[in-house]
Parts: sequence; C-alpha cells; structure tokens
Amino acid sequence: MLFQQFSFENYQYLAEQQQIILNYRADDYQFAETLTFDFAQQSFPVLDDNIDKLLNYLLIAAGVSYFKLSPYAQVQHDTIPLSTLAQQFFTQLYRLGLAEFAYRNKLDLSHKCCFGTADKNVSKPRAEKKRSRAVTQQHKALVLVGGGKDSLVSIEALKKQDVEVILFAVNPAQPIIDCAKAAGLPLIQVKRQLDEQLFYLNEQGGLNGHVPITAIISFIASFVAIALGCDYVVTSNEASANEATVVHNGIEVNHQYSKSLAFERDFSQLLASELSVPFRYFSLLRQQTEMRIVQQFCQTDKYDTVFTSCNKAFKLREKKSDQRWCLACPKCQFVHLMFAVTDISEQRMMAIFSGNPLLNIDFIPDYQSLVGLTAEKPWECVGEKLESAVAIYLLSKRTNTKNWPVVKNLAPQVIQNYGEQHLQQSAIELMALRDSHFIPEQWAHIFA
Repeated sequence: MLFQQFSFENYQYLAEQQQIILNYRADDYQFAETLTFDFAQQSFPVLDDNIDKLLNYLLIAAGVSYFKLSPYAQVQHDTIPLSTLAQQFFTQLYRLGLAEFAYRNKLDLSHKCCFGTADKNVSKPRAEKKRSRAVTQQHKALVLVGGGKDSLVSIEALKKQDVEVILFAVNPAQPIIDCAKAAGLPLIQVKRQLDEQLFYLNEQGGLNGHVPITAIISFIASFVAIALGCDYVVTSNEASANEATVVHNGIEVNHQYSKSLAFERDFSQLLASELSVPFRYFSLLRQQTEMRIVQQFCQTDKYDTVFTSCNKAFKLREKKSDQRWCLACPKCQFVHLMFAVTDISEQRMMAIFSGNPLLNIDFIPDYQSLVGLTAEKPWECVGEKLESAVAIYLLSKRTNTKNWPVVKNLAPQVIQNYGEQHLQQSAIELMALRDSHFIPEQWAHIFA
C-alpha cells in the first residue's frame, strides 16, 4: 500500500459532547479519530489560542498511527504553523518513535517524516508564563496510571505529599480500573477510538507496528491537566527506559523512546516554549531502576491482586485475558524476575503470579534475551539487560533458588559475559538513585 501524501487536516472541538475529533487524509482516504472525555461536573475548557495550539500538536502526535500505513508519503500540515522548535520535536518524534517500526519492517525512515515548513508557516515561541495561585490552595498532580507496579509506586509516594492526586488513563482496561479503586483515588478516563479504516487497511497490506503511544497519551494528559487546573503531570518511567533495544547501523532503536529521558526533556521544553501551560511534566521514578522500584512496591501488599504488566490484559482488538499474568511473555518474565530477588515470601510470590517461569527450561531463550546474551532485548517495556543479569546472578547465590532450571542454566553464562566482580558491584549500584531526572526539587528525595 502506497500513499503519495499524508495530511493533518484539522480537529473538531465538541465541547457539549466533551469530544475532540482528529481528522487526517491520505490521498483519497479520510480518517477520523475520536477522543471522548468524562469530566463529570467539570466543563470543557474554553477553546483559546493556547489550547488550539496544544490540540494541533495532539493532532500531529496521534497521526503517527495512520501515517505508518505508508510511511514514505509526503507530510502535509499547511494549516498548522510550527516553530523551528516544534518542527524539530515532531521530526524527532516520528523518526525515533517509529524507529522500531522501521527496523522491524526493514524500512529506512532516517530522512523521512520531516516537519519543516515554509517561513510563512513558522510560528513564534511563546514566552513562558507562570500561573498565580492562592497560597492556601492545594496543588494537583495528574498521574498517568497503567495498571502496573511503576505507577502504583508513584501513587503511594504522592499520597504522602501535600498534593491532590488525580489518576488518568486512556482506554483503561480492568486492571487499571481495579488499581484506581485500590488506591482510593478518582480516575479520569478518556476513550480513544481509532478510525476503523485503519484496521481494514492493515488487513489489506498497510504497514503496522509500534508507535510512540506514551507521546500521544502525554498530549491528551496535557489537555486534561489544563481542564482540571493541575500543577503536575506525572509519569512513572524508570531509568531503564533510556536503554536501546538494539543498535542498528550505529543508531539506537528504543522500544521505549517516548518513555525515555530524552523524550521527557524535549516534551517539557516544547510545552514550556510553545504553550502557556500551568503544569510541569516529569517522571517521578526516573532516578530508579526496575529492581529498586520493585523494592518500593513490596512495602505494601494492597495491590498484589489487582496489578499486572502482562500485555494480554491490555489488548486493543483482541479479547482481554482474565488471567493477570501469562508468565510466557517477556514482560511477565522480567517482572517476576525482579520480584524473585526481593525478600518477600514464596507464598506472596505465588499469590501474585500463580506460577514460577524460572522453573521452565523452555523459557531459557527468553531469559537469554533479557540478560543481554542476544543481539536484541525483547521488544517490550522491560528493564536494563544488566539488572536482569544481576538478578540471575543473585538468585544463583541463594540456597532456595540456585537450582531453579533457568537460574542454574543461565548463571554461568551471565558470569562469563559480565564478570563476577562487575555483577557484584552492579548489584549495589542498581539500588542507588541516579542523577539524571527532571523531578521537582521538593520531590527529588522522597525515595531516598
């Protein structure tokens, strides 16, 4: 399937219905994506210049889902003025956010997806404005929740701070709803309905693959934050999101690009320079490894029966699984591995996972990929190769876990690949807070 041109047409702002419709065109095909909000008593914000620019940015970000059908099409956005900074941001978002898609479909998009514009369409950056607020008014934090351990660690930490916590999710599956109920906090839900033609064209040969979904969700969350008067938009992306999944021709291909520190920096800079947003966008867990985050999670058991990281519980078009952990996918295997090296009881482990994939020799190739013994990490949101390797090493030193088939098989390979001294030192370093982050000063030490 080959389109010559792909155009970001416009958006429709339906305040009474609390809907935003995003319109696109690819040659003779027209696509309409619908976002439906439910603010209860909160009315839609007035459509001013600031929100107009934000929604045009959302239009471009969400358009990646349709653009990838034919990614060599010429990009058209004549009705959307973009500053030089915005051009650079979206060019980077499409190229790096679609890097996995390009790699796995054997495409070269390194010189495609360009958002340069004619001078007449270049907008000027806004001066950053600070919102005044009454001294006694409590601050609000909009926390993106995904149903896994990470956002729950952020939620529990923020509940202890002087801030009103509001949860946010797009198309929340049951685990997300259950986690919000367990947290005892309000959940703002947004329904994102993709154009059905997208799935039809995929079946007809249109290209498909990974898109930078966190970027799209972050733009939607920014609109919600403005509507609700939030001071913070909080994600829960850990340090490992910065690690490339594979390096191809000298270029890092990162499954988690839109969860990375680089994206967080660029997105925050775009908001600050181009929009008069009243909030800060950051990841509360950026200083931490997955291994350290799991230690934080284990301090409470209130989410043990509701959280999951298994993709089968979040399938978009397929029937969602009622089983919270399949234990056969890389995400299940990685998360279980991180829990296995904690000091929680075997009974609690079984209550959470209902099984132990480290006992299954058929999974050895999967774990080899997790620990860095193959060219590629799994194309999933999993931790650093080194921390998986350290986890296997630590389990090999424990009497009750050293004979687990996967551990017994992989430990010698891990030691040979990394060196025992390096693994021992890394076990200490993985539990330390890292320096690179954009966490506000008042919260930079809440996990210390």
